Amino acid sequence: MSHWHQSNVNESHLEDFMAKGFLPPKEVAGCRARPPEHEKPHPEPYEVVSFLAFHERGLGYC
Repeated sequence: MSHWHQSNVNESHLEDFMAKGFLPPKEVAGCRARPPEHEKPHPEPYEVVSFLAFHERGLGYC
C-alpha cells in the first residue's frame, strides 16, 4: 500500500467521540487507538479497523 497515510487518531480523539455519542463506551466496544510505534494498523484477529469519519456520519454497531 504505497498510498497509506499514518493515522493521527489517539486515545483523546476516541474519548471525544465517545463523549459525543459517536462511539460506545470502551467497556462496550473496547476500541483503542493505534500504538504510536505502528505505522500501519495491526489489528488483533477479533478487531476491525474503522474510520472516525464514518462514525461522524452515522455508522453504528448493533
